[in-house]
Amino acid sequence: MIKIKVLNNSDICEIELKGHADFKPGNDIVCSAVSCLTCTFLEKLAEKGNIKEQKVLAGDTSFKYIKTGAEIYTDFYITGLKMIEEQYPD
Repeated sequence: MIKIKVLNNSDICEIELKGHADFKPGNDIVCSAVSCLTCTFLEKLAEKGNIKEQKVLAGDTSFKYIKTGAEIYTDFYITGLKMIEEQYPD
């Protein structure tokens, strides 16, 4: 199971992702989808210079970013994660 924690402060947002989906070992489409969304989100934040800190490891990713100017990317990212959760709740 992938656990996602969002700490939303006034200017800074912190997101932590831990674990693996274990949907199908060797062909885990759920982990792949979450990873793809996360990497794309981080790339857009980096382009804007919003990332304050980040750690990206398999099964253990966390990052902090400046929220101002990243609202549309955040909305896209959270919506994508919620859609994955709805389709693959386990």
